[in-house]
Amino acid sequence: MRVHIVNSFYIDIIPKGYVLKEEYEGRTKEGRPRTGERNHGFYSDIASAVKRCLELNTMKGSEAVELWQYAKMVEESNKRAVNSLKREIELLLGGMVK
Repeated sequence: MRVHIVNSFYIDIIPKGYVLKEEYEGRTKEGRPRTGERNHGFYSDIASAVKRCLELNTMKGSEAVELWQYAKMVEESNKRAVNSLKREIELLLGGMVK
């Protein structure tokens, strides 16, 4: 099962855990457009996969901020998103999420 998280990120749910992936568009050596996917890690619980997804998505921004502001932003965003997504996925899977 695939669960879209944010932007081009999604989580594949597999029997042994969760795989965080990102879809991207690129070009072949010949210059033809193509789509692909990057694996960003394997996780034993959904909260860890979502947290990493949010960290990666936040890093894609181009806004300059102080390090402490960035850390606080990521922490607050992660807490809200992990809790919200975990509830949604648990409902979707009938409470079978670790």
